[in-house]
Amino acid sequence: MTIAHPFTNDYSRSAHPRILEDLASLGARAFDGYGCDGLTSRASELILEACAAPGGAVHLVHGGTQVNALYVDFAVRPWQSVVCVESGHIATHEAGAVEHLGHRLVTLPADEGRMDAAVLEDYLRGWRDSQLREHMTEPGLVYISQPTELGTLYSLEQLEALSSVCRSFGVGLYVDGARMGYGLASKANDVSLADLSRLTDAFTIGGTKCGMLFGEALVIPDAAHAGSMRTLIKAHGALLAKGWLLGVQFLTMFRDGLYTSITRTANERAARLSRAFADAGFDMLIASPTNQIFPVLPVGLARELIEEFGVYEWEPVGDSRLCVRVVVSWATTDEDEAALIAWIASHTLR
Repeated sequence: MTIAHPFTNDYSRSAHPRILEDLASLGARAFDGYGCDGLTSRASELILEACAAPGGAVHLVHGGTQVNALYVDFAVRPWQSVVCVESGHIATHEAGAVEHLGHRLVTLPADEGRMDAAVLEDYLRGWRDSQLREHMTEPGLVYISQPTELGTLYSLEQLEALSSVCRSFGVGLYVDGARMGYGLASKANDVSLADLSRLTDAFTIGGTKCGMLFGEALVIPDAAHAGSMRTLIKAHGALLAKGWLLGVQFLTMFRDGLYTSITRTANERAARLSRAFADAGFDMLIASPTNQIFPVLPVGLARELIEEFGVYEWEPVGDSRLCVRVVVSWATTDEDEAALIAWIASHTLR
C-alpha cells in the first residue's frame, strides 16, 4: 500500500536533489577506483576540516551496520566485549552483527537512551577489581550513538564524562553517528564534530539517513591509530570499487553546509509536530530534540496513525496505550507536515 505522507523513517526517499544532480554530472568520466579519486580525497579533507582533525583519517563505506561491525572488528581483541546501553542500535537492530564477529555485547541500563558515566564507571571498576576477571570478557570498547535511538542527545558535559571514564580504564570510545546530521543541527546540541574528535577514538558521520543515497564516513581523529583499516574494509567486502560515488555525495554535503541545513529543517518540523501532539492532549514517551518523536496514543488511534502515515510501533504503554515513533525526514514536505497536523487536530483528546 502506498502511503501519501510517510513518517516511517529518514531513508525511504532516494537523495537530496543536489546529490542526484552532482552524481548525474559525473556522466561518463573515469575515476580511480576504491576511493583513490580526487572527489573522495577532497571530501575527506572537508570532513577533517569540519572535525578540526587535520591529522585524522576518513574511510567511506556503504552502510551503518557495516561500518559499526568494521570498527568493532578493528578495535576489539578476540577476548574483549563491547559495552552499550540496552537500547543501543548494535544491541537491538543489527541482527547480532557484533556477536557474529565473536564479541559479547554487555548492555547497561539507559537514561533516556543515553549511557550514564557513573553507571559505566561502576561496571568497569567491577570488572577490574573482580577476582574472577580471567573468566570474564574484558571490556574493550564503549559504544554510544549521537543522537540516541530515542532521538535524545549527549551534552558536551555528558560526553566529556564518558570520555574521561573510558580513558581512565583504557577502554575505547566509539560514537555511532548514523543520524549525526540531526544531532548537529538540533537547537539543544552543544557537541561539535571537533568535540567528538577530541573526546573519542572514532565516530561516524551518517549520510544514508541524512540525505544521501548511501554512505557513512568513519572518522579516526588520529591517523596513526588507523592502522590497516583499508585492508580490513576490503576483507569485510566493504571497499567499494566505485568509491567516487561515496566521495561525491560527501563532497556535496560538506561543501557549503547542506548536511546540517536539511537536517535542521527536519528537526524544526519535528518540533512543530511534537507541539501539535501535546496541544491535542497526547503524552510523549520522551522529549526528543531531533527528528524522531514518540507520541503515546490510545491503541485504536495509534493503529489508525500507523495505517495512514506508516509510523513505527514502538512499545506498549500500560494496557490501553501505544507509543509510536514518528520520524521526520530531510525529505519531509510542507504537505506531509500539514497532513499529519490536520490528523492530530481531528483526533484531539482535549
